Amino acid sequence: MTETDVTHVRQARRGRHAFMILTASTALALVAVFGVLAYRGHDLHLADHQPTSQLAQPPGSPTTRTPPAGYPQAQ
Repeated sequence: MTETDVTHVRQARRGRHAFMILTASTALALVAVFGVLAYRGHDLHLADHQPTSQLAQPPGSPTTRTPPAGYPQAQ
């Protein structure tokens, strides 16, 4: 039986095998991301072209508002 060093056991082998696993997993992740973008791209396009918020006052509306109850009224 051969003795093995603890540091040697804890370190993973490096080389072509590990590089191929890293490359394949990165490629699969990219395929998944672009697949989701292709599948849901139309929804993203629709979300980009939503009408603007109506928070701005429309033209011709009064510029002063009455504060809600509980807030001090302007004099």
